[in-house]
This record gives sequence, structure tokens and C-alpha cells, in this order.
Amino acid sequence: MTSNLASPPRTRTALLLGASAMLFAWGAACTKSAPTEIVEAPLRLGANWHDLEKDQIRVFRWVTNDAELVPDAGAAASKFLTIEAEPGPGLDSNPMDLQVLGTGGALLGAGKFEGRETVVIRLWPELPRGGEAFLHVEGGGKATPGDSRVLNFRVFSAKLSRRPPENDIIRGEYPIKLAGGWYPYETFQGKSFRWVNQDAEFIVPKSGGSARKIRLDVEPGPGLDSKPFELMVFDQTGKQVAAGKVRYRTKVDMVLPPVEGGNDLTYKLRSDRGGKPAPNDPRTLNFRIFTIGVTEN
Repeated sequence: MTSNLASPPRTRTALLLGASAMLFAWGAACTKSAPTEIVEAPLRLGANWHDLEKDQIRVFRWVTNDAELVPDAGAAASKFLTIEAEPGPGLDSNPMDLQVLGTGGALLGAGKFEGRETVVIRLWPELPRGGEAFLHVEGGGKATPGDSRVLNFRVFSAKLSRRPPENDIIRGEYPIKLAGGWYPYETFQGKSFRWVNQDAEFIVPKSGGSARKIRLDVEPGPGLDSKPFELMVFDQTGKQVAAGKVRYRTKVDMVLPPVEGGNDLTYKLRSDRGGKPAPNDPRTLNFRIFTIGVTEN
């Protein structure tokens, strides 16, 4: 496809009159170059991107639809697309399902964006070397006040990879998302984790009717007197679908039953008891999770 990208912005050199050579060199050394594009090699932009723009911090590109991503021919086949994006005025800034389409319009994967956020999209089948992918949304097309363009969404960054990137406490083959019920990500004494009171939610991409396994690295907290407990998994109807025993810091594997249908699935993690106050912390810290991941069973 022929690219309609604008020419890269030229670097403008400011001549500082009256400044000493030492001051000039010091200033140049202390200035960090800002990103000049939303992708890095070996990924390139193809057709249907608007001009590069920049807010106070980040560069981005607006898209009307079907923005093309092209990996170099020498790049390895990719299974995951990590993308930071945001719905725009063409969609009334409402949540969007961003589809990744391959050659001929085949659906490779999709991710839901509630606002500006980073989402890891699993590509199936994987994007081959020299293949092409298009970012597509259904609907949209509304006029933008003060702008002649249709701005359905904008992209701040996009990156392809063979393995899922380390993202918070998330690991595993499937790019799950954390939802409600989690305390902030934190690091203490060289360990990174999230504390949970109850009902920590995670969202798993549609399963296509196959069972999958959830693997957690979990430890009881002061809300449980740091004693062994049963960790339970509930589906979005409130039905318990799995459980595992946690003794001290434990790696627990549980099978998520197969579910028919094409929607993402929301699950909740809950301990069988807890609620005791934590010393010197206003939060209820029933258990903490170091990693969580979902793989094929």
C-alpha cells in the first residue's frame, strides 16, 4: 500500500547568540530528545494516519479508520500488539473496541479502550514477517468541532512482540486486564505485588469454548493473620468456578471452565475469610498477589 504519511518534521537548530560555548554544550548535554514517532523499528506506519502531533508530554497520531501497521520483512512473526490509544470525538469519546485486521479484513485480535490506556492485544493467527495489520473501529465518523478531519481515535504508541510484555503483575499467554478491587501496584523490599481486600477482578479474552488455567503467585496477609486460606474464583454471574489452597507464599494453579460465546469474561478473586485490620495501614490487606496469568489448560 502507498503510505500517506507526512514527511518527518525537520530538526530546527536555534542559534543562541551571546552564550558561551561552555553553556551551550552543557545545555545540549542536559536536553533529552523527545520521541519523534509513535512506533520504533522494526515496525513502520503505512497508510491512513494523520500528521504527527504532540501534546505537553507525548507525540501521537489521530486516525479516521484503518490505520496501517507494517513490520519490516526481516522482523520475527509477532503474537502481541501493545498499544496505547484513546477514543476521540468521532466516537463521542465513548469506549471503543479496537480491532486488528489482517490481509483481506481477517480479524487478528481486538482490545477494549475505556479511555486513554495501554492494552495488550493477542494476535491470532500471529502477524507474519512482512505482513500488514490495520487498526479499525466500527461506527464513529462524527464531525470534530473546529477540525475538518474525522478523529475516531488516536494512538500514542504501538509495539509488536513475540512474548507478552511484563505488565504490572500480569504474566501468562493471554493478555488479561485487571479491573476493580485491586490496591495500587507497589514494590517493597525488592518484591512487587498488589494487595487485595476482596473481589479483585480480572478480565480474560473470549475463550471460544476451551478451558484455561489461571496461575497465581499469592500470599496471605494481615487481614488473614497471615495464615493459610482458600482462594476462590467467581464468574460474572456470581458462581464459584474454581478454588485453591494458599499456604504462606504459594503458587496456585486453577482451571477456568470452558465458556461458549464471543465476549470477554470477568472473574473475581475472593478469600474464604479475612477482614482484620493491618498494623499501620488503613487498608484491609487479606492477601497479596505477585503474579497472575492465564494460559491454555
